[in-house]
Amino acid sequence: MGSPMGGRQGSGFAAGLCTRFVRAPLAARLLAPFLALLLAAPGLANAADAQITSLVDSPDPVVAGAVIEYTARVDNNAVDAALNVRLRLTVPAGATFVSATPPGGASCAAQSATVVQCTLGTLPALGAGPVDVVLRWRALGPGPTTVTATAEVLSDNDANAGNNSQAQTTTVNNGANLSLAKTDSPDPVVGGSNVTYTLTVSNAGPNDAGSLRLVDTLPPSTSFVSAAGAGWTCGHSGGVVTCTRPGPHALGAGIPAVSVVAQVNAAGGTITNSATVSPGTTGGIADPDSADNTATANTSVLPGADIRIAQKTVTSALPAIADSNVTFVIQPRNGGPAAATDVSVSDTLPAGWTFVSASGTGWTCGNAANTVTCTRATYAAGATNDITVVATAPNNAAVGPTGTTYANTATVTATSTDPNAGNNSGSVNVNVLPDGADLRLTKSKTPDPVAQGSALTSTVTVTNNGPRTATGPLRVLEQLTGETFVSGTGTGWTCGAVGALVTCNHANAGGLAINAALPALTIVTTATAAGAASNQACTGSSTPGAGTASPPAEGDPNPTNDCVTVASNSTTTRPDLGISKATSTPTGGDKVVGTSESSVTYTLVVTNSSAAGTEPATGITIDDTVPGWINGRSSITTPVSVVMSGGATATFGCVVTSSTGRVLCTQSGGTLTGGQTATVTLVANRPLQDGTFTNTATVFNTAEGDPNAANNSASDTVTIAPIADVEMTGKTATPASVRAGEESTYVLSFRNNGPSTAAAVTVSDTFTFAPGDAGLTVLSIASSKAGSTCSIAAGALLTPAATNFSCTIGTLANGETQSITLIVRPNWQAGNAVRSFGNLARVNTTSVENPAGGDNGNNERTATLAVQPALVDLLVNKTDRVGAINLDPVPFTNGATFLAYQVAVTNNGPSFATGVTIT
Repeated sequence: MGSPMGGRQGSGFAAGLCTRFVRAPLAARLLAPFLALLLAAPGLANAADAQITSLVDSPDPVVAGAVIEYTARVDNNAVDAALNVRLRLTVPAGATFVSATPPGGASCAAQSATVVQCTLGTLPALGAGPVDVVLRWRALGPGPTTVTATAEVLSDNDANAGNNSQAQTTTVNNGANLSLAKTDSPDPVVGGSNVTYTLTVSNAGPNDAGSLRLVDTLPPSTSFVSAAGAGWTCGHSGGVVTCTRPGPHALGAGIPAVSVVAQVNAAGGTITNSATVSPGTTGGIADPDSADNTATANTSVLPGADIRIAQKTVTSALPAIADSNVTFVIQPRNGGPAAATDVSVSDTLPAGWTFVSASGTGWTCGNAANTVTCTRATYAAGATNDITVVATAPNNAAVGPTGTTYANTATVTATSTDPNAGNNSGSVNVNVLPDGADLRLTKSKTPDPVAQGSALTSTVTVTNNGPRTATGPLRVLEQLTGETFVSGTGTGWTCGAVGALVTCNHANAGGLAINAALPALTIVTTATAAGAASNQACTGSSTPGAGTASPPAEGDPNPTNDCVTVASNSTTTRPDLGISKATSTPTGGDKVVGTSESSVTYTLVVTNSSAAGTEPATGITIDDTVPGWINGRSSITTPVSVVMSGGATATFGCVVTSSTGRVLCTQSGGTLTGGQTATVTLVANRPLQDGTFTNTATVFNTAEGDPNAANNSASDTVTIAPIADVEMTGKTATPASVRAGEESTYVLSFRNNGPSTAAAVTVSDTFTFAPGDAGLTVLSIASSKAGSTCSIAAGALLTPAATNFSCTIGTLANGETQSITLIVRPNWQAGNAVRSFGNLARVNTTSVENPAGGDNGNNERTATLAVQPALVDLLVNKTDRVGAINLDPVPFTNGATFLAYQVAVTNNGPSFATGVTIT
């Protein structure tokens, strides 16, 4: 009994015990002699009083499918012996008889499906021989339900039928009888290979099962490989595999199996694997019978030796040099668990290679037709005897000017059983380069196009690809076309020209190491003719058609990478393009974007500085990347147009790259002649990163050469004041409908959309209650933001008199997301009616959120919690403490002693119960 009140869902129930002591008169203990005198009178002889003194059920509550044990005590309270005493236990529904344990000389037998009777014989007078009988019945379920048992005593000379029976009601909770079956495959298994254990869980009810927990302890001679099953989550630690699966699992329905794979490390014998299923620690339904929860599999193990090529490497220098010796190391291994027999390692050398030698501790090696074979009679598990093979690489002619890569594979075999043939080979690739020092030339040339009569700059780099260090003086020859030599510079370089042939020499005193490069060589020329101004530069053994090469002393075996030709278009039209850039803001026209300003304007002016009306430009490109840009958020007002000065016919198309803020305006037609201008206005809109930025815009010409590159770029600065945007991204109540007394979890999620850091962030949460509502009890509150604090704590009440709380968060960086988790329990309300609570969460910051004012309309979220009537399930069990020794704290002069009764109270939920009383 008791009042239903708010509470926790009944996965955990509340229970209490109460023990009461009742005084009984001392005279009762002195009554026996007087009863003897009275019963000696005529008509009262041969009277007995067989009675049920107690009937105890255990356990109570019981799990559906489990056994209830009833202990009945039978006694004779009269002066004559009770004759032909029988105990009858009746369970009319909900259970089935299992067994009975009567005292010596007695017997029990089922009289029907619902009645069991025990023959107890004669009971001595005046309580001299009480008898305890234990009867076991299995609760059939499904739960929740109750089972009521009635014990009755019969005797041929019973003079008092009023104390001949007692009843006991047992609560039956949900129960699901889990069982486990296990198979192993293969069986027998070869040592060193994998064995798969298949674990299948079944539910025999009577209720649906909840979550499951499966524990498989692998045999010591195995190593974990994997564990998986549909819907199962598995993990492994120290040879123990643990898998869990959420419920429900219907009675009799198939449950997906779990496959556990382990590698067998034994060389023979038998391995034993044992696994157990049990209800999950959270959400599990009690199992009434654990006798069938464990399954075992014995697997026979055959000897096996996992031979393999662990690795094949080259220990000599790489890349290898043509016609030189190369050393290979082969690592045959036996992973066991047994020793391998008649082991053979074979290695077929690539075509063109020449065998030199092969050896290894414990191995006998030889070569036939370029196949190296090494053998041994046995190879112990874990042995590490390597084999070394030496062979000569092909010559320069065979490997070619750019070299050749050769693949070499070694394979191991044995007559013993190999559990894994997939790892018996190992390969290595060997890159063989022609002998010498392979010089490689790279070259770049700017500008392109170039104005006729203007300078061209060629940058040349000479690199040694090896395989040997290049020694001796090195040379670069460059043949000019449509240009004249001006200078050649670079550390260690000396240059001169004879006509159109430029010769540059480097002493290379220290030698040029493999993959190293000489200092860059810069050659400056003047474009002298219209059209392609091209030149070819060569090094090593090659020349551009004239001059004398100076290859390294080691020779340059690869002429294919010695020469590079680069051309620039020399134009007779020579417009001198220049650019200027200016920054302004909507208010004041300064270079500071304040918190009340939502945009900034950049003005780019391109001018053809040539003489008025001359040098028409046709290939202008204007390039500017807006500073402070945020991918996907910042924007430029479109369309972006180019405004021409009077008389200019040039047309442009502008493209904005939204990911970077780059604006590229390309001339599509017309001309911009001397004295004319093209103006581009770019309006960049918030959000923008805060800070001070220097921005550079450039102009270049893809059709005509520009004689003056010094005025092709312009820079300006801008300062962007910070603006943040805090948003309440979510407000949820889970579950959204609960009974009074059950828990619900509120999650308040918020973030700063930036782009700047948000200062002094706070979160407030306000509940809406009907007048007089009992409100909510706070069970816990936590903020994910380190260092934040909240105005309430566990145990606080939210009621019509105290409807809100707040949390001080601090700063939030751009993009930072945090949350507050509030767990509450709706309190019991008089009348136990359906209710609902409204709720409004808000996030605030002292930072400016919008240049126009306001908070962007995203600072609040609402949620509603529906509250259903509370419901509790109180269970009372009462037993008398038979045989207990109860000491009277009051002296015996008052003529009394104590009887003890124990009362157990359990709340099976789902709501939390308060105001509970026991009568």
